[in-house]
Amino acid sequence: MISKNQKALFVILRNPVYGKVKTRIAVSRGDQFALNLYNFLLNHTARVIEPLNYDINLFYSDFIEDIQYFNFPHKKFLQQGDNLGQRIFNAFDKMFSLGYGAVIMICSDSYEISTGIINLAFEKINEHDCVIGPAYDGGYYLMGLKQQNERIFMNMPWSTSEVYEKTFADLKLQGKSVYSLPMLHDIDIMEDVYNSGLNPDSIIQ
Repeated sequence: MISKNQKALFVILRNPVYGKVKTRIAVSRGDQFALNLYNFLLNHTARVIEPLNYDINLFYSDFIEDIQYFNFPHKKFLQQGDNLGQRIFNAFDKMFSLGYGAVIMICSDSYEISTGIINLAFEKINEHDCVIGPAYDGGYYLMGLKQQNERIFMNMPWSTSEVYEKTFADLKLQGKSVYSLPMLHDIDIMEDVYNSGLNPDSIIQ
C-alpha cells in the first residue's frame, strides 16, 4: 500500500530501435550513430537514477522490454496517448492513481542531468506545488507535481521553444508555487551534443 508521503520518479523514454530514435541527428550522422547515442543516454540516465531512494518507473514509447542498463528495481509501463502531452499526462495519472503524494518526471535526453539535480527536485517539491527543469531549447527535462494538472499538458505547443515559458506562466496563473531548476541541454540535434560537453567520437560506432 502506497502512502501519500511516498514519492515516485518516472522516466519517459523511447524504445532504442534502429531508425526510430534521434532522427534529427540521424540525418547528418546516420541511424547507427543515432541509436548508439540514444543507448549512451539511456545508460547515463540509468546511472543517474539508480542511487535514488524513490520508487522508479519506466514508461516505454512503443512496447515494454528489458533494457540492460536498468538492472535495478523498477516498474515498467507503456505510454498512452497520441502526443507527448497526453503521454506525460497519462503517466502522471498512473502514478497518482497508485497513491503517490509527489511525482517527478524526467526525460532520457539529457547528458547534464545528475543524481544531485533530481534529489534537489524531490527536496523542493516538499516546499512548492511544482518543480520544473528548463531546457535550453525552450522545453523542459524535468517536471514535478503534487497533483494532476491537465492544463499544462493538453494546451501546450509541443516541440517548440515556447513550452517551458508557457508552462511556467500557466502554473503561475493557476496560483501555483513553482521552483525552477538549473537550465540544461536536451540532446536533439548535433549542436546539443557539443553543448553538453560530449565528444561525438566517444560515442561507440
